[in-house]
Amino acid sequence: MKYFVNFPYTAESLKNEYRELCKKLHPDTGGNAQDFAEMMNEYEQTARNLNGTKQHADAERARQEAEARRREREEEERREREAEARRAKEREEEERRERERIEKAQEETRAAVRAWAQILERIPATVSGKKRAYSFDDKKALAAYIAATKRNIKAVINHYFPGLDVKVTISGEIWKEKFSIAWEDGPTADELRKTCKELEFFIPSYYTSDPYADYGEYRERKESAPWREAYGGGLGDATDYDTARTLSEEGEEQAANIAADIFTDFDPAKLHKNNEQFKMTLTEWHKFAELCKIDGVSRHFENLIRDYTGNNEGTAYYSSLRRYLRDYVKVSVTKKEKAPEFRPTYGPTLKAIKKALGGNVFAKMQETKRRENDWTPCDFSVLLGDLQGVKLCKPYSYDMETYWSPVYFTSYKTESTRREKFEAVGITMNGASVKAVREDVAAKIREELADIEKQRQQWEQEQTAKASGKAEKRETVSKTTNTKHASKQSTGRFGSQSKI
Repeated sequence: MKYFVNFPYTAESLKNEYRELCKKLHPDTGGNAQDFAEMMNEYEQTARNLNGTKQHADAERARQEAEARRREREEEERREREAEARRAKEREEEERRERERIEKAQEETRAAVRAWAQILERIPATVSGKKRAYSFDDKKALAAYIAATKRNIKAVINHYFPGLDVKVTISGEIWKEKFSIAWEDGPTADELRKTCKELEFFIPSYYTSDPYADYGEYRERKESAPWREAYGGGLGDATDYDTARTLSEEGEEQAANIAADIFTDFDPAKLHKNNEQFKMTLTEWHKFAELCKIDGVSRHFENLIRDYTGNNEGTAYYSSLRRYLRDYVKVSVTKKEKAPEFRPTYGPTLKAIKKALGGNVFAKMQETKRRENDWTPCDFSVLLGDLQGVKLCKPYSYDMETYWSPVYFTSYKTESTRREKFEAVGITMNGASVKAVREDVAAKIREELADIEKQRQQWEQEQTAKASGKAEKRETVSKTTNTKHASKQSTGRFGSQSKI
């Protein structure tokens, strides 16, 4: 090389030097043609060499980058395999700990099963451990299972609260799972839960979900499975049992008096007026919440008071406080002997109708749509009068009141079965409405209702006679007591006084 000797070159530096040599060696600028030709040859050769070197360098660089990416990918895959192995090991360890925890909990549950063996009744082995209502092929077996479970739940509660009359509801239809316990007066819902801890064993499921997932799933409570296999439990995906405590007149009066002692503006006479309000201060509410041991729900009134006032005073509806009195105020009500109640003996026609009704009632729809007066319960005699508006209804409770709702929105199979049952006893149904009653059935109903009226009159005469007999007995006992008392007064310390 004579002209291009300033190695190494880049494309830019080579071009710049070429331009300078052109200015110097070009014949038009006073240069020599032969020298210019030699310079051109060297430039072209150097450019070819430089281009080849660049291609080689680019190829080498690409190869190295690909190699680096391959090694990085392999390293990433290796790290992922190691991470997956660690996760699998952690899952395996977690599953092992979970199995051990469940086994330990089941051992404790089995100990509880043995401890309650003399109090509770065993569920037959042929139906134990079932979770779904449709798992029972025999409906009678399902009814027997539910009945036995209810008796066991009542036995657990009566063990801790003797004499407490509770009503247990268990159903397991799809999307209609229900597991509830209702009672009057007695312990509060919180007290019942904390005392009767074994009730948790009857709960079949719990709900779990991934916080990043749209839906979760229901899983069985395996820890308490031995208890349900032995003594039954709720059905379906019930994850808890509902509590519904009501207050008797005496219990409600006690609760209202407690509220009146705390809330200055509270008037017990207005307790059942839903649209009435009374004033309360935050201090009064805190005192009430502390007395009733109310935790998180106390913020309901706290927020109302703080949001709408600046001086820690607010207003509350009597209907809202009534629910708090029902659920949280502890009352002490003396169990009164129930008054005698007339229980008629139904004839065959009324028995058949009663069987077809099941847990439902016949009710007549009123003109008004107000919640307090939606439905009126009626006797079988309603079938003998105007059938306009008479419907088959299901009773339900809301805010300590009982209402009736027509049996709508049932499946075709259920409606057909119901219609067939009523047609068998002479009543034609159109959905939930009573369409017609056969004349001979109506005549038999009249006869049996007349017989029931005779039974009532006889029962009332018997009750009058019993009350009269008790009154005579009390009068006789009173006279005897007075005679003995007079006799004691006529004697001295050492017996009868003798005449001197």
